[in-house]
Amino acid sequence: MPPTRSTSNRVWSSQGQSRHLSALLLVGVLLTGIVATPTSTGAWFTAAKSVPSNSLTAAQLQPVNGLSAVKTSAGVNLSWTSALQQPWASSNSVGVEPTYTVTRTLNGQSSPLGSTTNLSITDPYSKGVSITPVTYDAGSTFAGYVKNDGSVMLWGYDENGALGNGQNYNPTPQKASIPDNNPIISIAFASSTAVALSSNGSVWMWGYGALGCGGISRTPVQATMPNDVSPIAVSLAGDCALLVLDKSGTVWARSGSSGQTSFSSIPLPGGLTVKQLTKSRTVLATDGTVWGWGPNSSGRLGNGTRTDSDTPVKAQNISVPIARLAADASNVVALADRSPTYYAWGDNRWGQVGNGYSNFGNEGLYVTTPAAVTKSGIYWVEVQVSNYVATLRADDYSVWAMGSDRNERLGTDDNVSDYSNQPQKMPTPSGVTPWRIFMGESESYYFDRSSSDLYGWGLVAEGGRAYFGNNDSSTQYYKTPKRVQINAISAPPDTRVFCKSGENVNSDGYCEPTQNPEYSVSYKYQSWLSGPATVSPQN
Repeated sequence: MPPTRSTSNRVWSSQGQSRHLSALLLVGVLLTGIVATPTSTGAWFTAAKSVPSNSLTAAQLQPVNGLSAVKTSAGVNLSWTSALQQPWASSNSVGVEPTYTVTRTLNGQSSPLGSTTNLSITDPYSKGVSITPVTYDAGSTFAGYVKNDGSVMLWGYDENGALGNGQNYNPTPQKASIPDNNPIISIAFASSTAVALSSNGSVWMWGYGALGCGGISRTPVQATMPNDVSPIAVSLAGDCALLVLDKSGTVWARSGSSGQTSFSSIPLPGGLTVKQLTKSRTVLATDGTVWGWGPNSSGRLGNGTRTDSDTPVKAQNISVPIARLAADASNVVALADRSPTYYAWGDNRWGQVGNGYSNFGNEGLYVTTPAAVTKSGIYWVEVQVSNYVATLRADDYSVWAMGSDRNERLGTDDNVSDYSNQPQKMPTPSGVTPWRIFMGESESYYFDRSSSDLYGWGLVAEGGRAYFGNNDSSTQYYKTPKRVQINAISAPPDTRVFCKSGENVNSDGYCEPTQNPEYSVSYKYQSWLSGPATVSPQN
């Protein structure tokens, strides 16, 4: 008979095996650190995600508490409560802030705002681009201004149609034939070309170069802008070069032969944006630096050379931020904010840099880096440059000029010298407060602040044609400022602030998004990542 198996032994063996396996499992759990002291886990095991006997199926970092987003005029301030106050941190004696990641979602597009171990972060608004429109200007022998109703009044002579009404000669101010519903806010003139910017963003040109270099239109024609370009300022770097400043702060340029009307962008290095155009390929950046490109035989780029540059280069040796700028094809003059010092460079053959040096009528004297010129006791607040002459206004409303006195454009009635290599103060008519200077190639002007009367000096008439809009051809020159028009009320060149598409300018000049963004904050501790907390700004 075969041996009988013991049931009790079989039962005992099964129970022994069970106890042995349980012990092994417990040791394995302890060794893997799942059931360990709190400091080894690095996370708090929530009641909802734990099982009896402290076995773990999941761990979770809670989203931050107290998340708020407060809108100010300069941006959105976000703050939240430290994650160290949550149970997972206190249970594990965690004392170092985790890294918080903040994301902004706007118009369905998410982008990282930043990472920080602080408990707050700011989403700053960008500053709007501040532009002071040009509401008066002069060309070779014509000039004009913008009226309060948005019309443009012009006078003088130009055989290439720069008067904008189909005529060659206006002895008195006449309205340019700009189509209705295009109120003009800014203008710029070159020798025989005019450009105007409407409040609706359309750009109008007439004269030589209106249809491309060499193409003439005696009445305004609309210039076609590149897609997504919203003009906020226009200028002319000569008859053949139209400059347009987009609301993003980017310059667009159009030049070339007749019929060539395409634009190309002129980006500044480092993503800098532009806040002022000039009557040259010279611009003022929003950080107060001066940049130029193109021909440089006069040294007008200010970089120490007379070498042309296809891309913008920075003018050197300027120690302060520049507030306003004037330039033409040969010269640049820059003013800091309320300073007795101006900076000038470029052609100095007629002393138009004003630094006491010149080489009258001869080639060879050029200032290739900005020269700082100081006039003690006054502060320069306004400047214009044209055709070898620079004219400045001081804060006491005195007007000064330097450079060539051809056509009596220094306004000093000096019958001795043909030029001045230092600023010379011109006489001011009794009771007149000069401001808003503008210059052409043969004439110069300013308005009387109190009466809005227009004063001018320079070449009065040629061949029986009057150039100052007062129908006076009885003399050749006005050697000092003389009233030429009564109550010539131009639209005030008040500063305008612009923001890029999808943003609105607020009362402090910052650009707020038109849509309300959503912000999310999450954080990471060791290998664990919290869920996001979200919020939208409140005023």
